[in-house]
Amino acid sequence: MSLNEFINDLAKLGVQLQADGDQLRVRAKQGVLTADLKKQIGERKQELLGLLQARSNTLMDSELPQIVADPKNRFNPFPLTDIQHAYWVGRSDVMALGNIGVHAYIEIEQEGLDVNRLSDVFNILLARHDMLRMVIHADGEQQVLESVPEYHIQLTEYNEDEAAAEAHMEQTRKTMSHRVFDTQQWPLFDIRATAYKQGRVRLHISLDILMADLWSLFRLFSEWKSLYEQADKKLPDLTVSFRDYILAERALEQTPFYQSARSYWLNRLDTIAPGPELPLAKQLTSINKPEFTRRHYELNKEAWGKLRKIAAGYEITPSGLLLSAFAEVLTLWSKNPKFTLNLTLFNRLPLHSQVNELVGDFTTTILLAIDSAEENNFEKRAKRIQKQLYADLDNRVFNGVRVLRELSQRQSGQPNAAMPVVFSSALGLDSVDGGSSVDTRLGGQLGDVVYTITQTPQVWLDHQVFEHDGALSFNWDVIEELFPQGLLDDMFNSYCDLLERLVSESETWAAKDTLSLPKAQQQQRESYNQTATQYDRKLLNQLVMQRAAQSPNAEAVVDNNRRMSYQALASESNQLARQLQTLGVSANTLIAIVLEKGWEQVVATLGILNAGAAYVPIDPELPEARREYLLKHGDISVVVTRSDLMESLAWPANITCVCIDDKQLATLSDEVLECTQKDNDLAYIIYTSGSTGVPKGVAVEHKAAVNTILDINERYQVNSNDRVLAVSSLSFDLSVYDIFGVLAAGGTIVFPGHDQDKDSACWGQLIASENITLWNSVPALFQLLVEYFYGIGGVENSTLRLAMLSGDWIPLDLPARAKNIWPELDLNSLGGATEAAIWSISYPIHKVNENWQSIPYGKPLTNQKFYVLDNNLQDCPEWVTGQLFIGGAGLARGYWKDEEKTQASFIIHPVSGERLYRTGDLGRFLADGNIEFLGREDLQVKVNGYRIELGEIENVINTHSNIKDCVVIASGEKQSNKKLIAYMVSANAGIVDGFDEKEIEQYLKEQLPSYMVPRQYVRLNEIPLTSNGKVDRNNLPEPTKIKQSKPSDTKPTTLNEKQLAALFENVLHVEDINLQDNFFELGGDSLLATKLVALINKKFKVELHLRDLFNAPNISELVPKINVSQSVATAVALKPVSELTEYEEEGEL
Repeated sequence: MSLNEFINDLAKLGVQLQADGDQLRVRAKQGVLTADLKKQIGERKQELLGLLQARSNTLMDSELPQIVADPKNRFNPFPLTDIQHAYWVGRSDVMALGNIGVHAYIEIEQEGLDVNRLSDVFNILLARHDMLRMVIHADGEQQVLESVPEYHIQLTEYNEDEAAAEAHMEQTRKTMSHRVFDTQQWPLFDIRATAYKQGRVRLHISLDILMADLWSLFRLFSEWKSLYEQADKKLPDLTVSFRDYILAERALEQTPFYQSARSYWLNRLDTIAPGPELPLAKQLTSINKPEFTRRHYELNKEAWGKLRKIAAGYEITPSGLLLSAFAEVLTLWSKNPKFTLNLTLFNRLPLHSQVNELVGDFTTTILLAIDSAEENNFEKRAKRIQKQLYADLDNRVFNGVRVLRELSQRQSGQPNAAMPVVFSSALGLDSVDGGSSVDTRLGGQLGDVVYTITQTPQVWLDHQVFEHDGALSFNWDVIEELFPQGLLDDMFNSYCDLLERLVSESETWAAKDTLSLPKAQQQQRESYNQTATQYDRKLLNQLVMQRAAQSPNAEAVVDNNRRMSYQALASESNQLARQLQTLGVSANTLIAIVLEKGWEQVVATLGILNAGAAYVPIDPELPEARREYLLKHGDISVVVTRSDLMESLAWPANITCVCIDDKQLATLSDEVLECTQKDNDLAYIIYTSGSTGVPKGVAVEHKAAVNTILDINERYQVNSNDRVLAVSSLSFDLSVYDIFGVLAAGGTIVFPGHDQDKDSACWGQLIASENITLWNSVPALFQLLVEYFYGIGGVENSTLRLAMLSGDWIPLDLPARAKNIWPELDLNSLGGATEAAIWSISYPIHKVNENWQSIPYGKPLTNQKFYVLDNNLQDCPEWVTGQLFIGGAGLARGYWKDEEKTQASFIIHPVSGERLYRTGDLGRFLADGNIEFLGREDLQVKVNGYRIELGEIENVINTHSNIKDCVVIASGEKQSNKKLIAYMVSANAGIVDGFDEKEIEQYLKEQLPSYMVPRQYVRLNEIPLTSNGKVDRNNLPEPTKIKQSKPSDTKPTTLNEKQLAALFENVLHVEDINLQDNFFELGGDSLLATKLVALINKKFKVELHLRDLFNAPNISELVPKINVSQSVATAVALKPVSELTEYEEEGEL
């Protein structure tokens, strides 16, 4: 027995049901509640509670206002409901995902349908239901027209030409299915018919749902069928109107219940998360005309009945169950496990006995918080959602639209699609009409429903659930082009599969992880990380010493002072090693190198490793306190330096300095020392900056670094003919490859002078004079080199063949510019972390796709693995942003003398048991199997409630032809006053004012949501870099010291400016408005915007639209529009605020 049949049986017995929180109150006459009936009610308790909660605000009858019929004013304008207003504003083309109406399109097919008779009957309904004759005026008020012309259904006939009929019906669908009606013109519907083969007729029905909600459409089709079958049937007169209902409902705002609900939601504003952060294929603003497509599935009657019974056993309602399953899917595909869903509710308060007979838009919404971050099983998560749903329903009189308005005011009032994923449950609605199914009543009475589609402004995905002949039927109506190809299919299939498993597999209810990757993606991930290769187990120094033995006379190191052979390098490093061994060094002992860039660094690193110890590079130019900290933290007692540095620098008392220029070293034996280390002994420790300001010592073993070096040399065929220009500091791990990678291949290291770190002209000369073949640096340094060669007109006969870029973003235009100089250059992106031995991932850059936001990160190196995991360490599906983890042979031992940080960053995966490094970076898998790098997790900021990736904004700015480089920051001490600031370098060399700020701002508005558009733009000659060549965000000019471009004198001066300022102040309840003050940043929202536009039109006798205010939100930009639009040039005297009408003062529409 269906729920509705059960409710009807209870009603016949006189049983009354009432929801009281999570309790079900039952009243009946004595003797009615038999033991069997009590058992049945108990088994269906959760279903009954869910239905009662969906229909009731838990208001007592005594608290409800009563409708007062007002036939005299029946055809006067009246306010839009909150949801109507949101839909009406949302259809504007100025809104992202606007330019569409809230709309339903239905096709019904039947044999022998009498279209003339249908038209006649429909005209009876037109006269009966006021809202079928409604229009909306420009001021945002709706009005029922007293009379309208007789409506005729347009009929097109194709008797025998079936092909022509099919083509016509296809074109009709294209024309009608996404129609946007002019709300100021009647009718807001379009009904057509096509007659074709064997007397069949197809109805095409296009409806703007501003005039009628789903329940109303059920009622409408039911009456249409009834009158079609019995033309003389008399329907009961309607004594009240939708207008009467809306005006009565507003009295609720004066009740304690409403005020309590308002407080309930306002107290939660700061914790309301945005909608699910699903992967998008394009910016919302790039879609000019959204079109929805539908995915449909049906869970058969037996399975649905079983699932409802299982859910009831867990005290979960059917809608609560489906919401929970939906949330599981959204969580897997969302960047953040905390998000908010928009729930559509059918909200007819029992203000009159005829409320259920009325046609109108009675819907409302609530915002349901989903938090899947807690590690519970599905049952517990579903119960938590059910509990939250009950609490929210109890406070639904302060609806979701009003909550969003309040939220918008806290977020500078910008109109954004903040909650674009919708859940609409029609479960239980079929009891309205005697138990027939939703699908049958929604047009099915007139024939077979062959096609339906809905659309809603600012909605990405609308999940609709209902019952059909006892089975569960559901749709996903989505904007297909908004999402990457294949993503929606994967999500939908996972949802359907989860529901099936919740029926058949009891363990799913107890599972922590109910979903896994789609099968094809699982197979791809397994293949992705199959990188295993066997390498000889060597030490870093052994690789170099073997080359020295093979080619002793080959050139190993070159700098401004010396050209050094492999023989000399081996001899001097062995002599240094012997001296160090006399000081008692052994495996895993740390020895510091305090030297400038040059040949001495190479001798020092090799000598320390030959001695059996590990080296720690310390820049001699560091502040004394920093040097002392590193020496102390590393438990270092021996330092390799130079005599002049030993004399000029301050040293702790316990430090023994071994000077590489000490002539006594040359007297020691240069024979190869016996190797005492193992490949799991430390090779080096490199200190990196820590998030707390205290540097972290990354301890890397020989085997990890050797694995990376051997892979790179094999991958890029590095050999004895290769020569690298070593531009990286010894304190930066790229130097590890420059030294040991190149020397292991028998190549040559060429050092620029230590005072030529950023001298691209010097680099260019060395590349030519030293026949440099390899470049290895961060992108910023390579960009300096490219710009140098562009400046001198290119290069002839360059030997440069390989460039490896890593450590920061690669500008999208850099590869093409580099290939213009070196057409045969093998350009590669490399990535990873110091904690994983230099690099762990690579991507060969051939041609930059015009749709890329960044250069792909690529695929893992040999014997290394890369993962994109969510907060629960589950694999993220394709396109979904997650945290990047590295596994495999390259992992460091950990952080020196910091077990707590080591345990936090180097984890053991709870399922696979694999040791992984948590990089702190964000990324996602692309459909081609590569990872896309999305920036540091700590560069994800929150501004005005929105989570923002700064790198995403930077990437868009860098695509502008006038911008060479940029950095975006979020400035402001408190969350409430944070704002985005863009620092930009002109693409026109040497010209600081090489771009227009307004032009850049408009460019961003066309590609990014408004909350991601920076509020301030700063011109720089160059972006500051760290010593390693990375962007130095800490060295950007302070925003407070930047001269503001805003005019100092912005007070209204002209008559029109003063009048407009008075209207701004009245609507916003603020004072002292300036010409540049943004209406929305001062607290305006779409409702107040509607009021302001209406007042402007009234005051200035013009016809502005909402889009005019959205596009010109301040007085300075609005006044010219008013001047152009004014029909009378004579100035209108300013009306004092005290003379404004009550309508103008109250701020209600």
